[in-house]
Amino acid sequence: CDFVLDNLYQADSTVDAIDSHKASNALLVIPFMKRFAKERPNDADMVWNCLGLAIQNVIQAVDNSQNVAEISEEDESVLSDVLYSLLDACIDTKAYELMSIVEQVYEMPIVDSLNLGRRIASE
Repeated sequence: CDFVLDNLYQADSTVDAIDSHKASNALLVIPFMKRFAKERPNDADMVWNCLGLAIQNVIQAVDNSQNVAEISEEDESVLSDVLYSLLDACIDTKAYELMSIVEQVYEMPIVDSLNLGRRIASE
């Protein structure tokens, strides 16, 4: 969990704070977290706490960004991949307690351009 949180967006960062290489390395841990939650349902809250913190950090990074309309295509792609992976993990692990945090994602001004709804629905 610490690896994921340390290598994705931080609460005091902006959307351009991480590159695709750093994000993809952190996202490689997500399948292991999902498996842990499925195999140890009594301890799944550890995974949910991590996912919740990571999603809140993404939301804060977007809020910290000066002008979301001027986010580069590369940064937008990284943001989309990170959010997709985190939201997918919430769905796969049945993290119902994170619904209020997930709802905050869909209230972000940039979310429409990320096509997250379509990506999640197509999986």
